[in-house]
Amino acid sequence: MPIERSFPAYLLPLEAVKNAQVVREIREKTDANGAHKTANWNGLPGWVVPVEIVRGTREKVMPGGQTLTVLDSAEMSITVWSRQKPAVAVGDYVSFDGLAFGAVEGAIYAQALGCSRYDEKLDLLFGGGDGDEQ
Repeated sequence: MPIERSFPAYLLPLEAVKNAQVVREIREKTDANGAHKTANWNGLPGWVVPVEIVRGTREKVMPGGQTLTVLDSAEMSITVWSRQKPAVAVGDYVSFDGLAFGAVEGAIYAQALGCSRYDEKLDLLFGGGDGDEQ
């Protein structure tokens, strides 16, 4: 089901992460010394997965005064704690396993235990079509 409206910037609708698209290369999560960081709670190395999410829609006024409804998207990085680098590439739509969110001093942090290419057709991902189109 598509998101019909946007939340304020300080809130992240969880369903928005279902529309995540990888926008930059995945990289190792590193500590202050540049070493590959591992989680102290599960001992697994971290991978930073930069994604774009669709938060909803917003109104945009064009120079001529015309108002358009456009997608309200945002970029975020989700840390995936896994033995191997997630096998996804820039442009892939992805789903996350064991996705969890937290906040510290006003910043939202997203972490997961896995990341894989989204299996469904893109029209189904965004709420359109019935899946029978070829």
